Amino acid sequence: MHHVFAYLDPGSASILFQALIAGVIAVPVIFRNKISQVVRAVRGGNATEVKETVAEPTTTDTPAR
Repeated sequence: MHHVFAYLDPGSASILFQALIAGVIAVPVIFRNKISQVVRAVRGGNATEVKETVAEPTTTDTPAR
């Protein structure tokens, strides 16, 4: 039988805790469009209608070089 000696320093728990929090925050951010469609469907809105706003590019009136 072989003995395995493992060591976890105090920073290991902090990294695991940080990864857990990041995962909890990332899921709603990644799926925010789907979540908003579900919320609109539950509230009685039109879940299939997705309005996207696109900002038009702005131009400056500087002379060309």
